Amino acid sequence: MTDNAVQVRKLLRQQAAVAHFGSFALRESDLLKVLTEAARDCAECLSVPYSKVCRYREKENDLLIEAGYGWHAGVIGKCRLARRRNLAAGASLHHRKAVDLQRFARRQ
Repeated sequence: MTDNAVQVRKLLRQQAAVAHFGSFALRESDLLKVLTEAARDCAECLSVPYSKVCRYREKENDLLIEAGYGWHAGVIGKCRLARRRNLAAGASLHHRKAVDLQRFARRQ
């Protein structure tokens, strides 16, 4: 299979995932279920074993893993991350944009 064909298949898979998620989100009223589905779709689309959705808690100044995919029992809804710029989640919140984890890890 050529590189172009691989790229086209990848893009088609991503488009299908976005369409599936949009349809699911429009039908579902439970926010936690929507966030969990978003995490699952992201992980599958990116072919990664884990994905998470964090909520910033101002009073605690931390990030709570609110939903996710691939994590062990006891992580979702319980695991907190410090809001520090030297952690990927904290850097993402600080800069208000996604963080490329591979580049981020090389800089640390």
